[in-house]
Amino acid sequence: MTEPILLRELSGPQQAQWLDLAAPADGVHVGGLRELAGLARERPLILVWPAASILLLQLDLPLRGAGQIAKALPYALEDSLALDVEAYHFSWCRAARDGAIAVAAVDRQAMTACMARFAAAGLRLSMALPEPLLLPWHAGECAMLLEGGSGVCRFGAWLGGGGEADLCGVLLEKLHADGQLRGSLQLWSAPGGADFGPLPVEVQAREWREPLALYAEQWRAATGLNLLVGAYAPPSRRSGSLKAWLPAALILLAALLAQLAGQWNLQRLQQQQLQALEADSEALFRQTFPEVKRLVNIKAQADQQLQALHEQSRHNAGGFLALLHVAGGPLMEAPQIRLQGLQFDGEVLRIKLLAPDAAGLEQFKDRLSGEGGTQADIVAATGVAEGVEAEIAIRQN
Repeated sequence: MTEPILLRELSGPQQAQWLDLAAPADGVHVGGLRELAGLARERPLILVWPAASILLLQLDLPLRGAGQIAKALPYALEDSLALDVEAYHFSWCRAARDGAIAVAAVDRQAMTACMARFAAAGLRLSMALPEPLLLPWHAGECAMLLEGGSGVCRFGAWLGGGGEADLCGVLLEKLHADGQLRGSLQLWSAPGGADFGPLPVEVQAREWREPLALYAEQWRAATGLNLLVGAYAPPSRRSGSLKAWLPAALILLAALLAQLAGQWNLQRLQQQQLQALEADSEALFRQTFPEVKRLVNIKAQADQQLQALHEQSRHNAGGFLALLHVAGGPLMEAPQIRLQGLQFDGEVLRIKLLAPDAAGLEQFKDRLSGEGGTQADIVAATGVAEGVEAEIAIRQN
């Protein structure tokens, strides 16, 4: 594998700092993105995403499938984010089986703007890694790098942050108070770095090294939280060899077969549900119109019976059949609402329904109240897995 080029952006118009990992002895270089493009050619580029603009979190989710985790993450993190979840781009990984999920969240607009800057300079990034995870770290310790008034801190396998150097001391005290910092602090500080004063833990000063030279030793361990995923994933490189495409073709074929099997299974389940629904409809029709002995077309026969009820209701403004006629029309026009039973006590027709949601139930009740001078009231409603079970009482005004 070709050794990558590790780089980070600096303040200034398209300025960058990079280290060629194929020749680390050449040291760190500074220049514009277009200058880097002339040197990089087809080399993989790894961007160090600044610690001050990334949020690293860990959480427990009782989910295993990648698709389920991706859908649940925004809702699980909603209370931990300063902006709406739609404003963030997420990358996640599970470090160990059945372990906590590590998450990196960055501003989506900042990510889009960054990708656009590199694309405009003719550069294509291979990875973007969180800066805190590039510091050397051991369990129970904290690692910190101070440079030019800013700091980068790592206090967990997948946790860390950064910002103004003066705030790093406050962070250390909080970590120690919370019991997350039990060992020493490994500190890399450039000349003139921040002076925190007395700290609650032992400080082991390390020889100052260029950040990229320090990060070069850790980047492989941080690739689990590569930010270039989803919509920002780099396109696959083209290959003229058909053999190179064979694994992808096999995977695609397996996916198609799995999709076909899933569609067949879904069609079978839908057919079973349709048969059950037809049986329920037939039973309900026989219960409602016991005088009909032979079923040919339930819908047509129901329309015929309802029309007869309509004619009868002109001569009889009350009673069971009139109230049933009032309920029948709206029920036929709202197939998403399922009739589960009915009861008539001489004045009030009580119908039991299953509605998809409370709003649909309320609209259906309002429709019944406007039919034939009747009044409809929701007597009871209970939330169930399929929606809302309710009982509606219908009476003549």
